[in-house]
Amino acid sequence: MLLMKELDRTSTIRLQRFYIRRAYRILPAAILFMLVVFVIFWHELRWYHMAAAALYLANYDFTHPWFLGHLWSLSVQEQFYFLWPSVLKKWHHHGVLIGIAAIAAAPIFRVACHFLGTH
Repeated sequence: MLLMKELDRTSTIRLQRFYIRRAYRILPAAILFMLVVFVIFWHELRWYHMAAAALYLANYDFTHPWFLGHLWSLSVQEQFYFLWPSVLKKWHHHGVLIGIAAIAAAPIFRVACHFLGTH
């Protein structure tokens, strides 16, 4: 919504400003949470759990410990915000069509993953 307002107001989308604002909003709390969890639970963590958490890939770490579960939704959200603004900037004239296509493709992709045996 913010990107669409910016597009209407300025006729462009500045991704660098968007990502900087996003980083200031999310990173301080996420880093503090990860540091506390890494210190408290260091004996239960593997390097790949910490890497997945730090790189916002916790949703792909299917064996993550319960205390990193909070980062699952943040990882999905950050991956969305990594992809969608670029798509919107490049093809904003077709934004509604792209949104409909993504919504239609998601269940098909999910069923395909189920039959392929992936999570």
